[in-house]
Amino acid sequence: MPSHYELTFRPALDTATFSGEARIQVRVTRPMAAVVLHAHELTIPTAAIIQGGTTHAAVVTLDAEKQQATLRIPEPLAAGDAQITLSFTGTLNDQLSGFYLGTSGQRRYAATQLEATDARRAFPCFDEPALKATFAISMVVDSRDRAISNGRAVSDTPGSSPGTHTVTFATTKRMSTYLVALLAGDFACIEDAAAGVPLRVCALGGQQEKGRFAMEATKAFLTFFNEYYGIPYPFEKLDQIAIPDFGAGAMENTGAIVYREQYLLVDEQRSSPADRQQIANIIAHEIAHQWFGNLVTMAWWNDIWLNEGFATWAASRAVAAWKPEWPVDQGNALEAVNAVATDSVASTRPIRSPMAETPAQIFQLFDGIGYVKAASVLRMVEAYVGPEAFRRGVRAHLAGHQYGNATAEDLWKALKDASGKPVDAVMAGFVDQPGPPLVTLQDRCIDGRGTLIATQQRFFTSPDRLKAGSPERWAIPLCFKSATGTATCELLTEATQTLPLPTCSTWTLGNAGANGYYIAAYPADTVLRIARASAALTPPERLRFAADQFALVEAAQLGLPSYMSLVEALGHDQPYRVLEVVWRYVSYVEEFVPERQQKTYAAWVHGVLHGALRGIGYDAKPGDSEDAREHRAFLLDFLAFGGDDAPTRKYLIGLADKYLSDPSSVDPSLSAVAIRAAAQRGDAAVYDRMLAALEGARAPDVRHRLEVGLAQFESPELLTRTLRRSLTPAVRTQDVLGILFPAIAQRTNRPLVWTFIKSHFDELRARLGSPADTALVNLVNFFCDAELRDDARAFFASHPLAGAEATLAQALERVDACIGLRTREESGLVQWLQSRPRPAQ
Repeated sequence: MPSHYELTFRPALDTATFSGEARIQVRVTRPMAAVVLHAHELTIPTAAIIQGGTTHAAVVTLDAEKQQATLRIPEPLAAGDAQITLSFTGTLNDQLSGFYLGTSGQRRYAATQLEATDARRAFPCFDEPALKATFAISMVVDSRDRAISNGRAVSDTPGSSPGTHTVTFATTKRMSTYLVALLAGDFACIEDAAAGVPLRVCALGGQQEKGRFAMEATKAFLTFFNEYYGIPYPFEKLDQIAIPDFGAGAMENTGAIVYREQYLLVDEQRSSPADRQQIANIIAHEIAHQWFGNLVTMAWWNDIWLNEGFATWAASRAVAAWKPEWPVDQGNALEAVNAVATDSVASTRPIRSPMAETPAQIFQLFDGIGYVKAASVLRMVEAYVGPEAFRRGVRAHLAGHQYGNATAEDLWKALKDASGKPVDAVMAGFVDQPGPPLVTLQDRCIDGRGTLIATQQRFFTSPDRLKAGSPERWAIPLCFKSATGTATCELLTEATQTLPLPTCSTWTLGNAGANGYYIAAYPADTVLRIARASAALTPPERLRFAADQFALVEAAQLGLPSYMSLVEALGHDQPYRVLEVVWRYVSYVEEFVPERQQKTYAAWVHGVLHGALRGIGYDAKPGDSEDAREHRAFLLDFLAFGGDDAPTRKYLIGLADKYLSDPSSVDPSLSAVAIRAAAQRGDAAVYDRMLAALEGARAPDVRHRLEVGLAQFESPELLTRTLRRSLTPAVRTQDVLGILFPAIAQRTNRPLVWTFIKSHFDELRARLGSPADTALVNLVNFFCDAELRDDARAFFASHPLAGAEATLAQALERVDACIGLRTREESGLVQWLQSRPRPAQ
């Protein structure tokens, strides 16, 4: 059992290698003649074990398949304390995992990404989350470079070789190996403090001043979490570092959080409200981890949701407290919608997965189930027990396990004890069973007294599976409200329960507050009554209501024309995020409209939305709210593409022309849709101009928008240029998937992109590394025809990806659902469109 690591690292950026030494204090629990550690893609030239004043030279055997190093000694160790000493060398790889190399301008830098099982690629260690230890780290780096690690720097002295210096960091508190952070490069930082904690935001290439927004957010979030958790920030300092090459969005390393540049740095003149909200949410998520994940860590990876689900839940709380004017509650509802969609296939997994043994299996757990389903279930439980009882439970849980490890049962016991409610029964059902519940509601009124009949079963997108039924049952905190606005909550534990209503009403909404993790179904006449009374619903309630109805269309419980009529009934006078969800499904079924009916579909879109755009105007107005700016972007986007509106498209192309000359000259909310409009029908001259602007851009947000823009050209020749470019050093490794996804999302170019992926599959995997296997498989989710589906199934049968099998099964199941929906509903959709009144000319 390890207790302390003393580590020295010598990254050599010019040769892309590193070397180091480790001294690991351990407690030997029983006599043994061999010690097994984790080590992957390392060499270990020397090793010894010291016990009782005797040094035992060790013979090292490396097992690449098991990612282990076995140290054998001539005589067995006795039970008791010992020290393992090692030297090691490795390569600073180009796959953004382990200890790796990146570039910024003409300079190189080194960084780590060790979650989940890649600490073993940086140093020999006991690489499991429950084997916590303290870490004393030193780094010997080029004299021009700054070294950053988990602890604060306590000394900086000349290095052992010319042109280097040695930075020694304070010993950390107990933590897991995957949270170790090592960075070396030309970093510059801005500094501040909050609650006595030193804060830095650091970046490369002189971009540190773009960290001002992050610094203000950090001070607010640190203060919020100190109070909410009831435990002051548990580490000595907090650095946040932006780097241009990072496979994840961000990583919560203890006291040294690392981000992609675009998720930490903000140019306030060029960033949209959506950009700032996303960045704030990511920062809050990572800071929340310093308590939930770092201070208290899951005992094993099958409970990774305790880290990620809780941080996702906590982030929205912190952001809402800092910026109450932001629509955080709508964002939470959108997360639940996305989680339910992910969770509605038969091949989904429970939040706590039974399969978490190999690195590939563990990596698959970092998905929408572990993040957003878990967060949505936590929000439901918080609403069920009440915010204060929930916080008492969280505080007790953290206090009882600080600097240690915990399980799901530890959390829900603390919540049960704090609230006096059967949280264990509620959580166990949602954590250990897959899928979302479907709650079917029928309200009745007899002699002036109302009742609500509620029936539960597992929901499947597949109509056949839904009809067949399955054995899952939940204890569901069911909240409902009527036209009178009165909300009532009951625990639904039976397959069918009859619940009292306060009064008779013309309708009853089955997810009051929009916190329930379930789909609510109603009789067809009730659906339209609720839609027409949407002003009585909060925006999150409207959002969840609309999403539930489309889920029921997918499952053949409701016809697509009914959903389209619902869209009309809800109208366009809705907050931006409500419109985004309502119309995302319209965009999804646009593919079902035959070519000969495209003009009819475009006329319908134009008729529903054009009046709203006239009202809000093409151009931003002084005093526009952030929601108004995003609302305008949505309307322009949908009218230009779905509505095939030539004046709108021309306006957007003009904006793109301005943006390519000066990104600060365009409302940031409109820049992405403007670039898309220019790319869609752009020629080689437009492409070359966009590429030149990308190559000359330094700002991360501008580079990101232009990279995506190059992937949105409809010209096969120009899109092929983009795809080929993605295999070259001109595109950072982290951005390759960000090109493939928007490219394959375009229906007309889908076969071309898929052919490219198949033809260059080995090159892509070599460049991206095996952690990207699940992402490559997820590209199949965009298909909606049998030919591509069958080809994908055959391709991955001949190119199996160990660890991505479940992801492939889920993707193919979603494609089947899309094909089934199209087959059932295409003719009905066409008839419905033809029945709509023609807009006046």
